[in-house]
Amino acid sequence: MFWYRLFRKSDDGRTITPKSGTILVPSTVALNQTYPGTRCVYTIQIATSGSNGNTDIIVPNKMRVLDCCVIQQAATVTSETIQVFNGSNAISSAMALSGSDTTIVRTATINDAYWDLNVGDTLRCTTAGGASQPQCVVIVKGVLLE
Repeated sequence: MFWYRLFRKSDDGRTITPKSGTILVPSTVALNQTYPGTRCVYTIQIATSGSNGNTDIIVPNKMRVLDCCVIQQAATVTSETIQVFNGSNAISSAMALSGSDTTIVRTATINDAYWDLNVGDTLRCTTAGGASQPQCVVIVKGVLLE
């Protein structure tokens, strides 16, 4: 097993420590841990057809959202907003799209009351304000949790 090669037991068999030269990168993060965790990034394509609404992804791992941004992919859009949700609870502030192709808009706030998603939770992007959904990609960055 991979982990067996990275660790060794102490002489008394009670302590497991990293072997010399081993760099530990856990797959999840916990508060005040001493090693970095695994980042996860969701790239959510917003469909351009139809009226405003929701684009949902069911998350397969427990995660914490740290940042969100929108990259516009089409011609001028006016008065359109996109917001990231944990189910029906807002994680991000509304990101206003009002510009041309290649515009990037980052969220101004992250709501720490809803930034943690459990396995099977819905990561939702909601569009509002304009006549129809804009052609864009929403990038949601986070870390996996224990």
